[in-house]
Amino acid sequence: MPSKLRAGKMTVYLADAEASFIEECYLRHDSQTDVLQVIYTDHDGVEVAYQGSQIGQCHWRLRCLQNGGEASLHAFPGSSTYEGWWVEGGIEGMWRIVVEDEGD
Repeated sequence: MPSKLRAGKMTVYLADAEASFIEECYLRHDSQTDVLQVIYTDHDGVEVAYQGSQIGQCHWRLRCLQNGGEASLHAFPGSSTYEGWWVEGGIEGMWRIVVEDEGD
C-alpha cells in the first residue's frame, strides 16, 4: 500500500530573524522503509522535495537533490508536529511543520 501524502503548514525561521513565512507543504512517510519526504513550492513556483531516512526513532536526516540543501526533522511518536534545522545555499534556519490533513 502506498504511503499517504499529508497536508500541513510549514513555518520557516531564518537564522537572523523571527518567523519569516508560513506556507503549505506535504509530508509523506513510508512506514515500511522509514523514508520521510517533505514537498513544497518555493517562491519561484518550483516544487522542492527533501527526502531522507530515519536515523533514530522519529529523527530524520533529509537532503534535497534540486538545491543541495540539507535538513533534519524530529517528532515525538504519534505527534503531528515536526521540528528541525535546514541549510540551503549558505542560508540556514529552523522549520516547524504541523500536519493538518491525513490525506487520501
